[in-house]
Formats: sequence, structure tokens, C-alpha cells
Amino acid sequence: MGERMSRLTTLGAVCVLAGVLAGCQHFPASNGSVVRNMEQQGDATNQSEATAAQADADDAANAAPAPAPVLSRVDEVRQHIQNRTVRELRTTYNGIYGASLLFHPADLVYYAVLFENRNAWRVVKTDDPTKAEKAYRDYAAESAKLAKAELERIQLEARYNKAERELLNKADELTSLQRDIELRERQESVIKSQQAQLRSYVEQLSQQQKDAEEQLKILQRQIETLEQRARQ
Repeated sequence: MGERMSRLTTLGAVCVLAGVLAGCQHFPASNGSVVRNMEQQGDATNQSEATAAQADADDAANAAPAPAPVLSRVDEVRQHIQNRTVRELRTTYNGIYGASLLFHPADLVYYAVLFENRNAWRVVKTDDPTKAEKAYRDYAAESAKLAKAELERIQLEARYNKAERELLNKADELTSLQRDIELRERQESVIKSQQAQLRSYVEQLSQQQKDAEEQLKILQRQIETLEQRARQ
């Protein structure tokens, strides 16, 4: 009876753990390899669900054993990654898309994975390394095609942002030139007015000088006349 209870407890824990792993929906958004990100996600999930899993296992010990769930290829890959039972051989990124080639040493099985935003999308499982390499290359090529529009968007946004910066710089340059011209025109107007006033003043002084010289000549003649009369 004790051995049967122990088996039921173990089976219940396996079922709960398989359900937790199957519930994973996305690759982690952090930087790094796909395998490492999935491992970190699996560790966090296992730690946060430890108490609930133990309670479910206790309940399962008193219930009839349930058959193990049939995992999809995607869930199978995620489970292997979380259990750290696969090795990442290759990974290609194309924008938000990419492809990975994983290897399960225990079973000598390869997994070619196509993902979007680190979310596994399609998986090919095979024990043929040639087929695995071809599937990986096909997925890598497909990810490049899928990412073409995204990459073009990134480049066009960069070109647009550069053009916008240049436009703002040119607008600032134009404003600066306009201010320089306005300042120059105001200064020229002031200088013209000053020059006109100066010319008028010079002309006035010139006329006053002529008048003074004429008066000086008159006075000089008067002096000479008086001097002649004085000598007589």
C-alpha cells in the first residue's frame, strides 16, 4: 500500500510538472541564446509553482492516475529547453524572426525551430542530421523573407529620422540667415541715416567755412584800408 501511494504521488507530480511546462507560451524577451532564455523562464516558473505543484500532487495521490499528456513538437522543444536536455547548435536572427538548430544528445534527435519574437512557431524533429540541417537552413531562409518588411521598415525609419533631423537643421540655418539679413538691413538703414546726417552736417560746415573766409577777407581789406589811412 505504501509503495502504491508513493507511485501515485510521483505520477501526480510528473503530471503537474508536465502541465506547467506545456503552459509556457513564449520565449523570454531578454537578450542571449534561445536555450538560455528558455532555461531561465523554466527555472522561474518551477520556483513560483512549487507550492501549488506539491498541493496538486497530494490531491493526485488520492485520485486515479491520469494518462501523460501528448506534447506537441513545440511543447516538446520547450520542455527539453527548460530541462536543459538539448544543446543549441545554431541560431539565426532576422529582425523579430529567427531559426535555431537544437540537439538532444540522449536520443540523438535534432530539432529545427522557427520562431517569432522568441516564440516557437514551427518545429521539425528528426534523427537525420542532414535533414535537420536542411530544415534549419529552410527556416533561416524563411525567417529572412518574413523579416524583409520589418528590416525595410527599420531602415526607412532611420532614413526618415535622418532626413527629419537634416530638415530641422536646414530650418534652423534658414532662420539664422533670415535673422542675419534682417539685422544687416536694419544696420544698413541706420548707417544710411547716419551718413545722410553726416553729409548734411559737412555741407553745412563747408558753407559756414566759406562764409567765415569771406568775412575774413572783408575784415582784412578793412584793416588794410585803415592801415593805409594811418600811414598818411
